[in-house]
Amino acid sequence: MRNTKGKLPDVEIAFIDEIFKGPSETLNAILHIMNERIFVDVDGTVYNCPLHSLFGASNELPIDSELAAFFDRFLLRHFVKSIPANMLESAIIHNLRLNSETGPIVSLNDINRLYDEVTAYMRANDGALARVTAQFVVMLRQHGIFVSDRTAVSPNGLPRLTGTYAYVYKTDLRSAAAIVSKYVLPNEEAVRKYYKDMLDSFYPAELRDASDKLEKAKNYAASGDLQAAKRFASESLQLARSFLSRPEKAVLFKEEVRNVIVSAEQLLNEIQQIEERLSRYRKGGP
Repeated sequence: MRNTKGKLPDVEIAFIDEIFKGPSETLNAILHIMNERIFVDVDGTVYNCPLHSLFGASNELPIDSELAAFFDRFLLRHFVKSIPANMLESAIIHNLRLNSETGPIVSLNDINRLYDEVTAYMRANDGALARVTAQFVVMLRQHGIFVSDRTAVSPNGLPRLTGTYAYVYKTDLRSAAAIVSKYVLPNEEAVRKYYKDMLDSFYPAELRDASDKLEKAKNYAASGDLQAAKRFASESLQLARSFLSRPEKAVLFKEEVRNVIVSAEQLLNEIQQIEERLSRYRKGGP
């Protein structure tokens, strides 16, 4: 019997450096562990694996189709550039000052609990989540950026990333998708194209501004600054109505724009009611 103690089939969190350099047998074994959480030994023995998350690093991207399919199993992708010359000293100092005794900041139980909460959130908002995810994937493909069906439709693909960000940071699904979609792109050129040519199509600047102003209005209202809340809510409402009046641009975003309009109008009405009650109170009325 193989001794797997402390090795990949036995761990919950794993990091593999130069992950695409392994032979095909090794990559197939890793793929089984990633997809099915099992390790099949050469003698046919099957080991159940407790793997929770696997991280890989590489100095180069795969170019052949077999490795590209393996690469597609990694949901989150982040491309790291070399440290600029003017930041080398700061990087050295940072590493010298690292605290090697830093303990964990979250447990796997916490992560599993959050996973279950996000799953419930995704199911409760499945229609909106599906619509936003589908729109983003279609636009990515229209711009020549490959997004596999696995990434697009798997509950642990782009929908999971979008739902998790929206749930954790309490933001709307479109904002969440605009932020996390860059992490499923296949290469640095796709990332550059995403920011240069596509983000405004995904989430138009007018709608982003309207949503941002509405969030500021809510924050000011919560802090008691009704004048600032009224100003930002009014600006949000004006931006959203103006955007909705241009159907050629608003056609994909009607529901999001109307949600902003309804929320802004509701907030303005609530502020007006509070101001009226304060006015009566100052005059000595009920």
